Amino acid sequence: MSTLAQASTWWGRNVRLMLRNPAGVGGAVMTPAVFLLCFTALFDRILAAQGLDAGQRLPPAVLVQGLMAAGTGAGVLAAIDARTGMVARSRALPVSRASVFLGRLGADALRFLLTTAALLLVGALLGFGFHGGALYVVAFVALALLSVTAYATACIWLGFATRDEEIVMSILALPFLLLFMLSSGIVPAERFPDWIEPLIRESPISRTIEALRALAEGGDVAATLPVAVAWLVGLTALGGAGAVRAYGRTS
Repeated sequence: MSTLAQASTWWGRNVRLMLRNPAGVGGAVMTPAVFLLCFTALFDRILAAQGLDAGQRLPPAVLVQGLMAAGTGAGVLAAIDARTGMVARSRALPVSRASVFLGRLGADALRFLLTTAALLLVGALLGFGFHGGALYVVAFVALALLSVTAYATACIWLGFATRDEEIVMSILALPFLLLFMLSSGIVPAERFPDWIEPLIRESPISRTIEALRALAEGGDVAATLPVAVAWLVGLTALGGAGAVRAYGRTS
């Protein structure tokens, strides 16, 4: 059986487990939409005073915040599989190491697609829209999926390595919060103090958010998209290699 076929089997197993917890799935899908409503209520007038449209500006930022949360969830589930012995049992089977990792990642990507759909629906009600052609919409969704893949791979690596879901949550909670706050998600990079503006502008979070905004606007993406993709591909390669290696060490 090929690695992809094995990954499909693991994906089916993970999706079935996910569907057995509809409350958890519903919360993961709807929480970013609720955050979007709250952020819009809080920052609408502030952003309007700066000449910025909150309805168009905030959904990509909240989407990135949601993918970071989805990555944390993937790491937690990976840690549970490692702690409960599922990973150790899978190592006794004639299956590829990568298939277990890909099956976990695929299930989380499906959940994030549902999250993205719910968020864009609420965003449309608040004024968010796509102003380019269909290609821009496809690229927007593809970049979102690449983003959740990048962050989830790093988190799965941590889950397999620590085998403790509480450690995963405690390690990731503060860094992800700081990464989002120190980005152009809400406040434009040029509004930060001069000494920190380059860090804000060049962070992977800011680059991803700005690329998503450019795709939604349907304008020139040459200045934002290549850098964002380079960040995300690099993180995916690093996290994927680490996750497969940590899986091999799990006993």
